[in-house]
Amino acid sequence: MRDFLDDVRLPPGIGLEIRDNDTDVLRDRINLMLRNAIFGFGLVFLSLVLFLDLKLAFWTSLAIPISFLGGLAIASLFGASINMISLFALIIVLGIVVDDAVVVGENVYQAQVEGRSQFEATLRGLKEVAAPVTLGVMTTIMAFAPLAFTSGTLGQIISVVPVVVIAILAVSLLECLLILPAHLSGGGRWSMGPLAWVQRGFQAMLAAVTRAILRPVVLGAVRLRYLTMALVCAGAVLAAVSYLTGHLRFVFIPPTEADGVQLTLTMAEGTPFSTTQQGAETALWAAAHVNDAIAARDGTAPVLRTSATIGQAATGSPLAGSTDSSTNVAQIRVELTPSDSRSIGSVDFERLWRAEIGALAAAESMIFVSGLFVVGNDVSIELRHPDDTVLIAAAEALGDRLRATVGISDIEFSLQYGKRQLEFRLNALGQSLGLTESDMARQIRRAFFGETVQTLQRGLEEVDVVVRYPQDARTSLSDVYTLRITLPGGETVPVTAIADITETRGFSTIERADGRRILRVTAKVDPDVTTSDNVNTNLTTEFLPELRERVTGLGWSMSGQAADQNEDLKTLLGAMGIAILGIFVMLASFTRSYSLPLVILSTVAYGVVGAVLGHVLLGYPLTFISLFGMVALSGVVVNDTILLLDDYKRRLSRQPILDKVQAIADSAARRFRPILMTTLSTAFGLLPMIYETSLQAKFLIPMAISLGFGILIATPILLVAIPATVMILDDLGRPFRWAWRMFSHQPEPTTRAKA
Repeated sequence: MRDFLDDVRLPPGIGLEIRDNDTDVLRDRINLMLRNAIFGFGLVFLSLVLFLDLKLAFWTSLAIPISFLGGLAIASLFGASINMISLFALIIVLGIVVDDAVVVGENVYQAQVEGRSQFEATLRGLKEVAAPVTLGVMTTIMAFAPLAFTSGTLGQIISVVPVVVIAILAVSLLECLLILPAHLSGGGRWSMGPLAWVQRGFQAMLAAVTRAILRPVVLGAVRLRYLTMALVCAGAVLAAVSYLTGHLRFVFIPPTEADGVQLTLTMAEGTPFSTTQQGAETALWAAAHVNDAIAARDGTAPVLRTSATIGQAATGSPLAGSTDSSTNVAQIRVELTPSDSRSIGSVDFERLWRAEIGALAAAESMIFVSGLFVVGNDVSIELRHPDDTVLIAAAEALGDRLRATVGISDIEFSLQYGKRQLEFRLNALGQSLGLTESDMARQIRRAFFGETVQTLQRGLEEVDVVVRYPQDARTSLSDVYTLRITLPGGETVPVTAIADITETRGFSTIERADGRRILRVTAKVDPDVTTSDNVNTNLTTEFLPELRERVTGLGWSMSGQAADQNEDLKTLLGAMGIAILGIFVMLASFTRSYSLPLVILSTVAYGVVGAVLGHVLLGYPLTFISLFGMVALSGVVVNDTILLLDDYKRRLSRQPILDKVQAIADSAARRFRPILMTTLSTAFGLLPMIYETSLQAKFLIPMAISLGFGILIATPILLVAIPATVMILDDLGRPFRWAWRMFSHQPEPTTRAKA
């Protein structure tokens, strides 16, 4: 297209330029992902070098590009393409794709430390963790799989996310089981000189921490297991209280940085083109004034160009693509410079622009759009009543309540008034003279609009002969009042004598649901002040029930984003239920137990606590995007728990007389290094995204916080809570085991657990 514009020749005074280029936004997203992926990859590699030999660290970290390339190739076979949603999926999986390779690489390294050859260490290291690694990846895949079948508006948009994530995880599993061992089985170590000295020092420090701090802490947590679990539950309660008390807000769709702000201006029905043009020019002047003020303050002007379309405007959802063509509408668009080159976001520019315009005379509504994704109205209430007057009064009462709420703007009513009109009602005299309202209406229509009395054939066309008043008798309002109506007997009387004439304004649009007229009240919520969830909850629990008590026969229901949010969350919870059931079946098959899968699944709660605390500490609200980070986080913590309990079961199977408390403490100490490595690789992989200053990244940061910051909080909880939970289950099962031995006459087992 750019080449075409360079070569095209146009007449003088006519030019072509590209407007609203979505590829620029996509290019910025790609650059953002690549920049953070490169930084994250570097941090992951550096963290692995501290734990592993340089050769192991190199081939382990190489799992990231291999998995990405292979996963994208597979995802493309299912219709996935490179877009903003699939890039979001890549960022999600960036922090977890290397975890399986890290576990395999660490176990191979441990076998090398024990003195085995490269080939023998690779085989032994892979064999010990192949089953838990495979199970861990499969549980993560199971967590994402049901998301592909979610419905609702957002469900349809994000359906590509699980496809991309599952494809990359599948390639990652194959890489760590087949490709990585081939790279590790031959050759010697690469670490030497200062690097080897640093690695030995770090390994000695890690061993000392494990021996002097971790193991005693785990032993103390196990011996005081009930107190430990009480403290863990208290942390979960604290996270819940932070949300319930409003310290942590939930914003379903966070403001998404866009490269433009759009204003849809609607004047009163029938407003002439010139008046609408004046309103649009006022809005353009206000945008220029805001741009000059920002340029004077920050040194850079954020506005790239402005444009206005008068007489036509897009209406409804951006996905619908409908337009309204009328002289009373206008659409003004302010295109901003790329987000990285300006000091102000599109949402902040909208606030300044709105304040500069103020209350525009003759404007019935001014709707601003400054986000990239607009799913629906933040507040949308449908009111129903058989009486239009009562319905309008109820809507005005709701509008007054919204105006009194801080953070509410763009309040709009779907029942818009139309042009001025005259209503004729037959009075008692007219009825006594034998007239009906239909007779009167028919004669008024004939006089001013005309009536076809004959149709003539002229060639191939038909010509209607219309009879009506002459032009000079139907051009002014006074002609209506001097109109004469013919009575049934043939006499004529003035229309003012037999009818009451009142001037009113009708409705330009009328909406009905189930045969009843409805009036929809919509509004926009400023997420920096309050949330749509808080506003809708306040309306549905307090104001609307009170309004229904005052107005007999009034009905109401939620619509717009609130209804979509409820549907999306409902389908998401259903998908999560299916995922948890599938994960439970997998874990039960692997552990051959019904209780241990519950222990493993309890770590999902620890991950949620970590994600919530991460949002609180960094000052970000929970969003729908945060939930995807929690899903990925649940996969990481479940994998770490599987790794720990697998080692615990191996120890008990190899040494039946081993004390269970010592066994679980030894397992925590042995698996501390791979768990720490997966934690740091996940956190470091997303650390650049969490502290990204680009305006384009604000939409993605809550997801990165859920996964990257959440794993840092959840891992310490996991290391003490899982051993305590295992021992509590052993305590609870002791009476049942004793009863079973009594009835089956089995000897006392040699494995024991100390309090």
